[in-house]
Amino acid sequence: MRKAIFSFRCLICITLGVMLTAASLSAQQERPNVLFIIVDDLNTTITAYGHENMVTPNIDNLADQGTLFERAYTQQPVCSASRASFLTGLRPETAGVNYPYSEYFVQEVLPKHPTVSAYFKSHGYYTRHFGKVHHGQDLDSLSAPWFQGNAQTYFNPENAETKDKSTGGPPFEASRSTIEVHRDALIANEAMSALEAAATKDQPFFFAVGFHKPHLPFVAPKQFYDLYPVEKVPLPECPLHPLGAPDWTIDRYVLDQYKWEHNDRTRPFSAQYTREARQAYYACVSFIDHLVGDLVSKADELNLLDNTIIVITSDHGFHLGDQNHWSKTTNYESALHVPLIIVDGRSDKHGLRSKAFVELVDMYPTLVELCGLPMPDYLEGTSVVPLLDDPDRPWKSAAFTRQPRGMLDHIYGHAIRTDRYRYVEWTREATGEVLLQELYDYEKDAREIENLADHAEYKSIRDELAERLAQGWKAALPPGIENHSDNPIAPPPYAVRGEGMSRREAWVREYGGNVDMNWEEAARVRREAEAKGQMP
Repeated sequence: MRKAIFSFRCLICITLGVMLTAASLSAQQERPNVLFIIVDDLNTTITAYGHENMVTPNIDNLADQGTLFERAYTQQPVCSASRASFLTGLRPETAGVNYPYSEYFVQEVLPKHPTVSAYFKSHGYYTRHFGKVHHGQDLDSLSAPWFQGNAQTYFNPENAETKDKSTGGPPFEASRSTIEVHRDALIANEAMSALEAAATKDQPFFFAVGFHKPHLPFVAPKQFYDLYPVEKVPLPECPLHPLGAPDWTIDRYVLDQYKWEHNDRTRPFSAQYTREARQAYYACVSFIDHLVGDLVSKADELNLLDNTIIVITSDHGFHLGDQNHWSKTTNYESALHVPLIIVDGRSDKHGLRSKAFVELVDMYPTLVELCGLPMPDYLEGTSVVPLLDDPDRPWKSAAFTRQPRGMLDHIYGHAIRTDRYRYVEWTREATGEVLLQELYDYEKDAREIENLADHAEYKSIRDELAERLAQGWKAALPPGIENHSDNPIAPPPYAVRGEGMSRREAWVREYGGNVDMNWEEAARVRREAEAKGQMP
Protein backbone atom coordinates (compact mmCIF):
# COMPACT_ATOMS: atom_id res chain seq x y z
CA MET A 1 0.00 0.00 0.00
CA ARG A 2 2.85 2.39 0.90
CA LYS A 3 4.49 1.60 -2.45
CA ALA A 4 1.23 2.39 -4.24
CA ILE A 5 0.86 5.70 -2.37
CA PHE A 6 4.49 6.54 -3.07
CA SER A 7 4.07 5.75 -6.76
CA PHE A 8 0.92 7.86 -6.91
CA ARG A 9 2.72 10.76 -5.25
CA CYS A 10 5.63 10.40 -7.63
CA LEU A 11 3.21 10.40 -10.56
CA ILE A 12 1.62 13.63 -9.28
CA CYS A 13 5.06 15.27 -8.84
CA ILE A 14 6.20 14.20 -12.28
CA THR A 15 2.96 15.39 -13.83
CA LEU A 16 3.17 18.75 -12.05
CA GLY A 17 6.82 19.05 -13.06
CA VAL A 18 5.99 18.38 -16.69
CA MET A 19 3.12 20.89 -16.54
CA LEU A 20 5.31 23.57 -14.95
CA THR A 21 8.10 22.91 -17.44
CA ALA A 22 5.64 23.08 -20.32
CA ALA A 23 4.18 26.31 -18.94
CA SER A 24 7.68 27.75 -18.57
CA LEU A 25 8.59 26.79 -22.13
CA SER A 26 5.31 28.19 -23.41
CA ALA A 27 5.90 31.51 -21.64
CA GLN A 28 9.43 31.60 -23.02
CA GLN A 29 8.21 30.95 -26.55
CA GLU A 30 5.61 33.69 -26.22
CA ARG A 31 8.19 36.28 -25.23
CA PRO A 32 8.97 38.71 -28.04
CA ASN A 33 12.16 38.65 -30.01
CA VAL A 34 14.47 41.68 -29.96
CA LEU A 35 16.35 43.18 -32.89
CA PHE A 36 18.52 45.96 -31.48
CA ILE A 37 20.12 47.99 -34.32
CA ILE A 38 22.96 50.33 -33.35
CA VAL A 39 24.36 52.68 -36.00
CA ASP A 40 27.74 54.27 -35.29
CA ASP A 41 27.95 58.09 -35.42
CA LEU A 42 24.44 58.53 -36.80
CA ASN A 43 22.91 61.92 -36.11
CA THR A 44 19.29 62.83 -36.84
CA THR A 45 19.97 63.55 -40.53
CA ILE A 46 17.06 61.32 -41.53
CA THR A 47 13.90 62.17 -43.43
CA ALA A 48 11.70 61.10 -40.52
CA TYR A 49 13.46 63.74 -38.40
CA GLY A 50 12.62 66.50 -40.84
CA HIS A 51 15.57 66.38 -43.25
CA GLU A 52 13.70 66.24 -46.52
CA ASN A 53 16.89 66.07 -48.58
CA MET A 54 17.72 62.63 -47.18
CA VAL A 55 16.96 59.26 -48.79
CA THR A 56 16.17 57.00 -45.83
CA PRO A 57 12.95 55.13 -46.75
CA ASN A 58 13.58 52.08 -44.56
CA ILE A 59 14.29 53.94 -41.34
CA ASP A 60 11.33 56.18 -42.16
CA ASN A 61 9.17 53.07 -42.54
CA LEU A 62 10.18 51.93 -39.05
CA ALA A 63 9.08 55.31 -37.76
CA ASP A 64 5.72 54.78 -39.48
CA GLN A 65 5.37 51.39 -37.80
CA GLY A 66 6.34 52.41 -34.26
CA THR A 67 7.25 55.35 -32.05
CA LEU A 68 9.84 57.99 -32.97
CA PHE A 69 11.44 59.90 -30.10
CA GLU A 70 12.22 63.45 -31.16
CA ARG A 71 14.37 64.27 -28.13
CA ALA A 72 16.62 61.32 -27.37
CA TYR A 73 20.11 61.98 -26.01
CA THR A 74 23.33 60.07 -25.44
CA GLN A 75 24.97 60.22 -22.02
CA GLN A 76 28.47 60.78 -23.43
CA PRO A 77 29.21 61.46 -27.10
CA VAL A 78 32.01 58.98 -27.75
CA CYS A 79 31.43 55.38 -28.79
CA SER A 80 33.12 53.52 -25.92
CA ALA A 81 31.56 55.55 -23.10
CA SER A 82 28.12 55.59 -24.69
CA ARG A 83 28.07 51.86 -25.40
CA ALA A 84 29.36 50.99 -21.93
CA SER A 85 26.49 53.06 -20.58
CA PHE A 86 23.49 51.89 -22.58
CA LEU A 87 24.61 48.25 -22.77
CA THR A 88 24.76 48.05 -18.96
CA GLY A 89 21.99 50.51 -18.08
CA LEU A 90 24.49 52.54 -16.04
CA ARG A 91 25.41 56.18 -16.50
CA PRO A 92 29.00 57.03 -17.45
CA GLU A 93 29.95 58.16 -13.95
CA THR A 94 29.00 54.67 -12.73
CA ALA A 95 30.33 52.64 -15.66
CA GLY A 96 33.66 54.49 -15.44
CA VAL A 97 34.45 54.63 -19.15
CA ASN A 98 35.69 57.48 -21.29
CA TYR A 99 37.82 56.25 -24.18
CA PRO A 100 38.44 53.36 -24.63
CA TYR A 101 36.98 50.89 -22.12
CA SER A 102 38.54 51.07 -18.66
CA GLU A 103 39.97 48.30 -16.51
CA TYR A 104 37.41 49.14 -13.84
CA PHE A 105 34.55 48.62 -16.31
CA VAL A 106 35.89 45.31 -17.62
CA GLN A 107 37.05 43.83 -14.32
CA GLU A 108 34.64 45.32 -11.78
CA VAL A 109 31.44 46.49 -13.47
CA LEU A 110 30.68 43.81 -16.06
CA PRO A 111 31.00 40.81 -13.69
CA LYS A 112 28.38 42.38 -11.41
CA HIS A 113 26.21 44.14 -13.97
CA PRO A 114 25.83 42.08 -17.16
CA THR A 115 25.08 43.78 -20.44
CA VAL A 116 21.54 43.72 -21.75
CA SER A 117 22.51 40.92 -24.16
CA ALA A 118 23.99 38.75 -21.40
CA TYR A 119 20.97 39.45 -19.19
CA PHE A 120 18.60 38.25 -21.89
CA LYS A 121 20.70 35.11 -22.37
CA SER A 122 20.43 34.35 -18.66
CA HIS A 123 16.65 34.46 -19.08
CA GLY A 124 16.43 31.93 -21.87
CA TYR A 125 17.04 34.04 -24.98
CA TYR A 126 19.19 32.99 -27.90
CA THR A 127 21.60 35.94 -28.07
CA ARG A 128 24.11 37.10 -30.66
CA HIS A 129 26.16 40.18 -31.58
CA PHE A 130 26.89 41.22 -35.15
CA GLY A 131 29.34 44.00 -35.99
CA LYS A 132 30.11 46.88 -33.65
CA VAL A 133 28.08 46.44 -30.49
CA HIS A 134 30.76 46.86 -27.83
CA HIS A 135 33.64 49.20 -28.57
CA GLY A 136 36.72 47.19 -29.57
CA GLN A 137 36.58 43.54 -28.57
CA ASP A 138 33.24 41.95 -27.79
CA LEU A 139 33.14 41.10 -24.09
CA ASP A 140 30.01 38.95 -23.80
CA SER A 141 29.77 35.17 -23.81
CA LEU A 142 26.57 34.69 -25.77
CA SER A 143 24.81 31.85 -27.57
CA ALA A 144 27.17 32.01 -30.54
CA PRO A 145 30.47 33.81 -31.23
CA TRP A 146 30.54 37.47 -32.16
CA PHE A 147 30.48 38.09 -35.90
CA GLN A 148 32.90 40.91 -36.64
CA GLY A 149 33.18 41.02 -40.43
CA ASN A 150 36.30 42.05 -42.31
CA ALA A 151 38.14 45.27 -41.54
CA GLN A 152 38.76 46.71 -45.01
CA THR A 153 38.64 50.50 -44.90
CA TYR A 154 39.09 51.69 -48.50
CA PHE A 155 38.20 49.99 -51.77
CA ASN A 156 39.48 52.12 -54.64
CA PRO A 157 43.02 51.39 -55.91
CA GLU A 158 44.23 54.97 -55.44
CA ASN A 159 43.65 54.63 -51.68
CA ALA A 160 45.22 51.18 -51.30
CA GLU A 161 48.50 52.72 -50.12
CA THR A 162 46.88 53.58 -46.80
CA LYS A 163 47.62 50.01 -45.63
CA ASP A 164 43.95 49.48 -44.85
CA LYS A 165 44.00 51.91 -41.92
CA SER A 166 42.22 55.22 -41.55
CA THR A 167 45.28 57.13 -40.33
CA GLY A 168 46.59 59.31 -43.11
CA GLY A 169 43.89 58.30 -45.57
CA PRO A 170 41.15 60.44 -47.12
CA PRO A 171 38.11 61.14 -44.93
CA PHE A 172 35.71 59.89 -47.62
CA GLU A 173 35.55 57.61 -50.65
CA ALA A 174 32.87 56.78 -53.20
CA SER A 175 33.62 53.08 -53.45
CA ARG A 176 33.54 51.52 -56.90
CA SER A 177 33.15 48.06 -55.34
CA THR A 178 29.85 46.24 -55.03
CA ILE A 179 27.74 46.48 -51.89
CA GLU A 180 28.39 42.88 -50.87
CA VAL A 181 32.10 43.33 -50.08
CA HIS A 182 31.62 46.16 -47.59
CA ARG A 183 31.90 45.24 -43.93
CA ASP A 184 28.43 46.47 -43.01
CA ALA A 185 26.90 44.40 -45.82
CA LEU A 186 28.69 41.32 -44.49
CA ILE A 187 27.30 42.09 -41.02
CA ALA A 188 23.76 42.47 -42.37
CA ASN A 189 24.02 39.23 -44.37
CA GLU A 190 25.25 37.28 -41.34
CA ALA A 191 22.44 38.70 -39.23
CA MET A 192 19.91 37.70 -41.90
CA SER A 193 21.28 34.15 -41.93
CA ALA A 194 20.94 34.08 -38.15
CA LEU A 195 17.32 35.23 -38.47
CA GLU A 196 16.64 32.29 -40.77
CA ALA A 197 18.07 29.89 -38.22
CA ALA A 198 16.26 31.58 -35.32
CA ALA A 199 12.92 31.26 -37.13
CA THR A 200 13.20 27.48 -36.80
CA LYS A 201 13.87 27.53 -33.02
CA ASP A 202 11.32 27.39 -30.21
CA GLN A 203 13.29 30.06 -28.39
CA PRO A 204 13.10 33.85 -28.48
CA PHE A 205 16.16 35.69 -29.78
CA PHE A 206 17.99 38.86 -28.85
CA PHE A 207 20.15 40.07 -31.75
CA ALA A 208 22.25 43.23 -31.49
CA VAL A 209 23.37 44.40 -34.92
CA GLY A 210 26.00 47.15 -34.98
CA PHE A 211 26.72 48.97 -38.23
CA HIS A 212 30.03 50.84 -38.55
CA LYS A 213 29.05 53.58 -40.97
CA PRO A 214 28.64 56.52 -41.08
CA HIS A 215 31.75 56.51 -38.87
CA LEU A 216 34.78 58.12 -40.50
CA PRO A 217 36.07 57.56 -43.09
CA PHE A 218 32.80 58.08 -44.95
CA VAL A 219 33.07 55.14 -47.36
CA ALA A 220 30.00 53.91 -49.21
CA PRO A 221 29.26 52.41 -52.66
CA LYS A 222 29.10 55.11 -55.30
CA GLN A 223 25.42 54.46 -56.01
CA PHE A 224 24.59 56.04 -52.66
CA TYR A 225 26.76 59.09 -53.38
CA ASP A 226 24.75 59.52 -56.57
CA LEU A 227 21.60 60.06 -54.50
CA TYR A 228 22.99 63.44 -53.42
CA PRO A 229 24.18 65.76 -56.22
CA VAL A 230 26.92 67.72 -54.54
CA GLU A 231 25.64 71.10 -55.72
CA LYS A 232 22.36 70.45 -53.87
CA VAL A 233 23.94 69.42 -50.57
CA PRO A 234 23.10 72.05 -47.92
CA LEU A 235 25.82 73.86 -46.02
CA PRO A 236 25.85 73.93 -42.20
CA GLU A 237 23.68 76.66 -40.71
CA CYS A 238 26.31 77.58 -38.12
CA PRO A 239 29.83 76.88 -39.47
CA LEU A 240 31.63 78.93 -36.79
CA HIS A 241 32.63 78.13 -33.23
CA PRO A 242 30.14 79.55 -30.69
CA LEU A 243 30.86 83.10 -29.60
CA GLY A 244 32.00 83.32 -26.00
CA ALA A 245 33.13 79.68 -25.82
CA PRO A 246 36.86 78.82 -25.78
CA ASP A 247 38.25 76.65 -28.56
CA TRP A 248 38.77 73.63 -26.29
CA THR A 249 35.02 73.03 -25.90
CA ILE A 250 35.54 71.18 -29.20
CA ASP A 251 38.26 68.59 -29.74
CA ARG A 252 39.21 68.60 -33.42
CA TYR A 253 41.38 65.48 -33.28
CA VAL A 254 39.99 64.12 -36.56
CA LEU A 255 41.83 66.86 -38.45
CA ASP A 256 45.04 65.02 -37.56
CA GLN A 257 43.75 61.58 -38.52
CA TYR A 258 42.78 62.11 -42.15
CA LYS A 259 43.87 64.03 -45.23
CA TRP A 260 41.26 66.78 -45.23
CA GLU A 261 41.26 69.94 -47.33
CA HIS A 262 43.38 71.46 -44.55
CA ASN A 263 43.98 70.92 -40.83
CA ASP A 264 43.75 74.56 -39.69
CA ARG A 265 41.52 74.40 -36.62
CA THR A 266 40.65 78.08 -36.81
CA ARG A 267 38.81 78.16 -40.14
CA PRO A 268 36.06 76.11 -41.81
CA PHE A 269 36.55 74.19 -45.03
CA SER A 270 35.61 75.80 -48.33
CA ALA A 271 31.95 75.61 -49.35
CA GLN A 272 32.69 73.08 -52.11
CA TYR A 273 34.71 70.79 -49.85
CA THR A 274 32.11 71.05 -47.10
CA ARG A 275 29.43 69.93 -49.53
CA GLU A 276 31.58 66.99 -50.66
CA ALA A 277 32.19 65.86 -47.09
CA ARG A 278 28.52 66.16 -46.18
CA GLN A 279 27.55 64.32 -49.36
CA ALA A 280 29.82 61.48 -48.25
CA TYR A 281 28.18 61.30 -44.82
CA TYR A 282 24.72 61.33 -46.38
CA ALA A 283 25.77 58.51 -48.73
CA CYS A 284 26.82 56.40 -45.75
CA VAL A 285 23.49 57.05 -44.03
CA SER A 286 21.58 55.90 -47.11
CA PHE A 287 23.86 52.86 -47.41
CA ILE A 288 23.01 51.83 -43.85
CA ASP A 289 19.34 52.58 -44.47
CA HIS A 290 19.50 50.14 -47.41
CA LEU A 291 20.96 47.42 -45.14
CA VAL A 292 18.38 48.11 -42.43
CA GLY A 293 15.73 47.57 -45.10
CA ASP A 294 17.29 44.22 -46.06
CA LEU A 295 17.34 43.14 -42.42
CA VAL A 296 13.73 44.08 -41.69
CA SER A 297 12.54 42.59 -45.00
CA LYS A 298 14.17 39.29 -44.07
CA ALA A 299 12.41 39.30 -40.69
CA ASP A 300 9.13 40.01 -42.50
CA GLU A 301 9.76 37.21 -45.00
CA LEU A 302 10.26 34.82 -42.07
CA ASN A 303 7.01 35.99 -40.38
CA LEU A 304 8.93 37.25 -37.35
CA LEU A 305 7.79 40.87 -37.23
CA ASP A 306 4.51 40.32 -35.38
CA ASN A 307 6.43 39.12 -32.31
CA THR A 308 9.62 41.17 -32.60
CA ILE A 309 10.65 44.42 -30.96
CA ILE A 310 12.91 46.52 -33.18
CA VAL A 311 14.99 49.34 -31.78
CA ILE A 312 17.15 51.52 -33.99
CA THR A 313 19.41 54.18 -32.53
CA SER A 314 22.98 55.48 -32.51
CA ASP A 315 25.69 55.73 -29.87
CA HIS A 316 25.81 59.54 -30.34
CA GLY A 317 25.37 62.26 -32.91
CA PHE A 318 27.90 63.87 -35.25
CA HIS A 319 28.86 67.40 -36.32
CA LEU A 320 28.88 68.01 -40.08
CA GLY A 321 30.76 71.29 -40.13
CA ASP A 322 28.45 73.01 -37.65
CA GLN A 323 30.42 74.79 -34.93
CA ASN A 324 33.38 74.27 -37.31
CA HIS A 325 33.57 70.63 -36.23
CA TRP A 326 33.57 67.24 -37.94
CA SER A 327 33.15 64.69 -35.20
CA LYS A 328 31.49 64.10 -31.82
CA THR A 329 32.92 64.59 -28.25
CA THR A 330 31.21 67.93 -27.63
CA ASN A 331 28.41 69.10 -25.37
CA TYR A 332 26.52 70.59 -28.32
CA GLU A 333 23.26 69.40 -29.83
CA SER A 334 24.79 67.85 -32.94
CA ALA A 335 26.90 65.44 -30.88
CA LEU A 336 24.33 64.65 -28.18
CA HIS A 337 21.02 64.35 -30.05
CA VAL A 338 20.41 60.85 -31.42
CA PRO A 339 17.71 59.12 -33.45
CA LEU A 340 15.59 56.58 -31.56
CA ILE A 341 12.73 54.54 -32.98
CA ILE A 342 11.02 51.63 -31.22
CA VAL A 343 8.70 49.25 -33.05
CA ASP A 344 6.74 46.64 -31.07
CA GLY A 345 5.28 44.18 -33.56
CA ARG A 346 2.58 43.19 -31.04
CA SER A 347 1.19 46.73 -30.85
CA ASP A 348 -1.60 48.17 -32.97
CA LYS A 349 -0.27 51.72 -32.45
CA HIS A 350 1.74 53.06 -35.37
CA GLY A 351 3.36 56.28 -36.48
CA LEU A 352 3.56 57.84 -33.03
CA ARG A 353 5.97 60.64 -32.15
CA SER A 354 7.07 61.73 -28.70
CA LYS A 355 8.72 64.98 -27.65
CA ALA A 356 9.58 63.55 -24.23
CA PHE A 357 13.18 63.63 -23.07
CA VAL A 358 14.59 60.12 -23.24
CA GLU A 359 18.16 58.94 -22.78
CA LEU A 360 20.07 56.00 -24.22
CA VAL A 361 20.54 54.62 -20.70
CA ASP A 362 16.75 54.04 -20.78
CA MET A 363 17.02 51.32 -23.43
CA TYR A 364 18.03 48.50 -21.06
CA PRO A 365 15.02 48.83 -18.71
CA THR A 366 12.72 49.44 -21.68
CA LEU A 367 13.65 46.15 -23.36
CA VAL A 368 13.48 44.30 -20.05
CA GLU A 369 9.93 45.57 -19.42
CA LEU A 370 8.74 44.96 -22.97
CA CYS A 371 9.88 41.34 -22.75
CA GLY A 372 8.45 40.71 -19.29
CA LEU A 373 11.77 39.98 -17.58
CA PRO A 374 12.59 40.82 -13.94
CA MET A 375 13.80 44.42 -13.62
CA PRO A 376 17.29 44.74 -12.05
CA ASP A 377 17.21 47.27 -9.21
CA TYR A 378 20.59 48.83 -10.03
CA LEU A 379 19.66 50.19 -13.47
CA GLU A 380 19.98 53.97 -13.83
CA GLY A 381 17.64 54.45 -16.75
CA THR A 382 13.87 54.68 -16.91
CA SER A 383 11.74 52.39 -19.06
CA VAL A 384 9.98 54.37 -21.77
CA VAL A 385 7.21 51.78 -22.18
CA PRO A 386 4.58 54.24 -20.85
CA LEU A 387 5.45 56.57 -23.74
CA LEU A 388 4.70 53.83 -26.26
CA ASP A 389 1.09 53.95 -25.06
CA ASP A 390 0.87 57.68 -24.41
CA PRO A 391 3.70 59.60 -26.15
CA ASP A 392 2.47 62.96 -24.81
CA ARG A 393 2.32 62.07 -21.12
CA PRO A 394 4.47 64.10 -18.67
CA TRP A 395 8.00 62.74 -18.60
CA LYS A 396 11.55 63.69 -17.66
CA SER A 397 12.22 67.38 -17.20
CA ALA A 398 15.78 67.16 -18.56
CA ALA A 399 18.48 64.98 -20.12
CA PHE A 400 22.00 64.71 -18.68
CA THR A 401 25.29 64.26 -20.50
CA ARG A 402 29.01 64.71 -19.96
CA GLN A 403 32.24 64.94 -21.96
CA PRO A 404 35.81 65.12 -20.59
CA ARG A 405 38.85 66.88 -21.99
CA GLY A 406 42.52 65.93 -21.89
CA MET A 407 44.34 62.64 -22.30
CA LEU A 408 43.72 61.82 -18.63
CA ASP A 409 40.28 63.41 -18.24
CA HIS A 410 41.33 66.20 -15.89
CA ILE A 411 38.47 68.44 -17.02
CA TYR A 412 34.83 67.40 -17.36
CA GLY A 413 31.96 69.18 -19.03
CA HIS A 414 28.66 68.16 -17.42
CA ALA A 415 25.51 69.28 -19.22
CA ILE A 416 21.77 69.47 -18.63
CA ARG A 417 19.31 69.89 -21.51
CA THR A 418 15.86 71.26 -20.69
CA ASP A 419 12.95 72.29 -22.90
CA ARG A 420 14.51 75.63 -23.68
CA TYR A 421 18.13 75.61 -22.53
CA ARG A 422 21.37 73.70 -22.36
CA TYR A 423 23.70 74.52 -19.49
CA VAL A 424 27.27 73.16 -19.43
CA GLU A 425 29.62 73.33 -16.47
CA TRP A 426 33.29 72.59 -17.08
CA THR A 427 35.12 71.65 -13.89
CA ARG A 428 38.57 70.47 -12.85
CA GLU A 429 37.99 66.88 -11.78
CA ALA A 430 40.39 66.79 -8.82
CA THR A 431 39.23 69.99 -7.12
CA GLY A 432 35.72 70.65 -8.43
CA GLU A 433 36.78 74.14 -9.51
CA VAL A 434 34.40 75.56 -12.12
CA LEU A 435 36.49 76.65 -15.11
CA LEU A 436 33.76 77.62 -17.57
CA GLN A 437 30.00 77.84 -17.90
CA GLU A 438 28.05 77.66 -21.15
CA LEU A 439 24.39 78.49 -21.67
CA TYR A 440 22.37 78.24 -24.88
CA ASP A 441 18.81 79.44 -25.37
CA TYR A 442 17.20 77.26 -28.06
CA GLU A 443 14.13 79.43 -28.30
CA LYS A 444 16.26 82.34 -29.55
CA ASP A 445 19.36 80.52 -30.80
CA ALA A 446 18.61 77.00 -32.06
CA ARG A 447 21.98 76.84 -33.80
CA GLU A 448 24.09 77.49 -30.66
CA ILE A 449 25.75 80.56 -32.11
CA GLU A 450 26.52 82.31 -28.81
CA ASN A 451 27.31 81.27 -25.24
CA LEU A 452 25.03 83.35 -23.01
CA ALA A 453 26.37 82.28 -19.61
CA ASP A 454 28.05 85.63 -18.92
CA HIS A 455 25.14 87.78 -20.10
CA ALA A 456 23.63 89.64 -17.16
CA GLU A 457 20.04 89.02 -18.25
CA TYR A 458 20.64 85.24 -18.09
CA LYS A 459 22.30 85.13 -14.66
CA SER A 460 19.23 83.86 -12.80
CA ILE A 461 18.57 81.21 -15.44
CA ARG A 462 22.22 80.13 -15.37
CA ASP A 463 22.15 79.81 -11.58
CA GLU A 464 18.88 77.88 -11.63
CA LEU A 465 20.24 75.43 -14.21
CA ALA A 466 23.47 75.04 -12.26
CA GLU A 467 21.39 74.01 -9.26
CA ARG A 468 19.37 71.54 -11.33
CA LEU A 469 22.58 70.06 -12.74
CA ALA A 470 23.91 69.65 -9.20
CA GLN A 471 20.67 67.93 -8.11
CA GLY A 472 21.30 65.31 -10.76
CA TRP A 473 19.27 63.05 -12.99
CA LYS A 474 17.09 61.52 -10.26
CA ALA A 475 15.54 64.94 -9.61
CA ALA A 476 14.42 65.09 -13.26
CA LEU A 477 12.57 61.76 -13.36
CA PRO A 478 8.95 61.62 -14.55
CA PRO A 479 6.21 62.40 -12.03
CA GLY A 480 5.49 59.39 -9.83
CA ILE A 481 8.57 57.44 -10.96
CA GLU A 482 11.49 56.82 -8.62
CA ASN A 483 14.87 55.18 -9.07
CA HIS A 484 16.43 53.47 -6.05
CA SER A 485 19.78 52.51 -7.55
CA ASP A 486 22.72 53.22 -5.27
CA ASN A 487 25.79 52.49 -7.33
CA PRO A 488 29.31 53.68 -6.44
CA ILE A 489 30.93 56.41 -8.51
CA ALA A 490 33.68 54.94 -10.68
CA PRO A 491 37.33 55.95 -10.29
CA PRO A 492 39.03 57.94 -13.06
CA PRO A 493 39.26 55.62 -16.08
CA TYR A 494 42.52 53.68 -16.30
CA ALA A 495 42.31 52.39 -19.87
CA VAL A 496 42.58 48.75 -20.86
CA ARG A 497 45.60 47.74 -22.93
CA GLY A 498 45.66 47.73 -26.71
CA GLU A 499 43.89 50.83 -27.93
CA GLY A 500 44.28 52.42 -24.50
CA MET A 501 48.01 51.80 -24.10
CA SER A 502 48.99 55.39 -24.88
CA ARG A 503 46.68 56.58 -22.10
CA ARG A 504 48.16 54.11 -19.62
CA GLU A 505 51.61 55.38 -20.51
CA ALA A 506 50.48 58.98 -20.08
CA TRP A 507 49.03 58.06 -16.67
CA VAL A 508 52.38 56.65 -15.53
CA ARG A 509 54.31 59.67 -16.83
CA GLU A 510 51.95 62.00 -14.97
CA TYR A 511 51.45 60.18 -11.67
CA GLY A 512 53.99 57.35 -11.38
CA GLY A 513 53.49 53.61 -11.00
CA ASN A 514 53.74 51.34 -14.04
CA VAL A 515 51.64 50.28 -17.01
CA ASP A 516 51.04 46.85 -15.45
CA MET A 517 49.07 48.31 -12.54
CA ASN A 518 45.47 47.26 -12.04
CA TRP A 519 42.76 49.88 -11.75
CA GLU A 520 42.88 49.97 -7.95
CA GLU A 521 46.60 50.72 -7.85
CA ALA A 522 46.24 53.24 -10.66
CA ALA A 523 43.47 55.05 -8.76
CA ARG A 524 45.64 55.15 -5.64
CA VAL A 525 48.68 56.69 -7.34
CA ARG A 526 46.47 59.27 -9.06
CA ARG A 527 44.78 60.27 -5.80
CA GLU A 528 48.14 60.65 -4.08
CA ALA A 529 49.56 62.72 -6.94
CA GLU A 530 46.54 65.01 -7.09
CA ALA A 531 46.64 65.49 -3.32
CA LYS A 532 50.14 66.90 -3.83
CA GLY A 533 48.86 69.25 -6.54
CA GLN A 534 50.45 67.17 -9.32
CA MET A 535 48.05 67.70 -12.20
CA PRO A 536 48.07 69.62 -15.49
